Amino acid sequence: MTHIFPRHTAMRPPRAVAGDGCYIIDSTGKRYLDASGGAAVSCLGHSDRTVTEAVKRQLDTLAFAH
Repeated sequence: MTHIFPRHTAMRPPRAVAGDGCYIIDSTGKRYLDASGGAAVSCLGHSDRTVTEAVKRQLDTLAFAH
């Protein structure tokens, strides 16, 4: 069977280990523009300190309510 879009399994995809603004950083330190991020990433960016601190404060106050 032939494939129009063959998979190249010999190449390993980069492994994301961090995010910074609109970039994703792989395990070698290479930065990639995150062109597939969702609405929150597009609006706020990765690792926004203000958002991270607000989430931490909320989790310290109340982590879950049903």
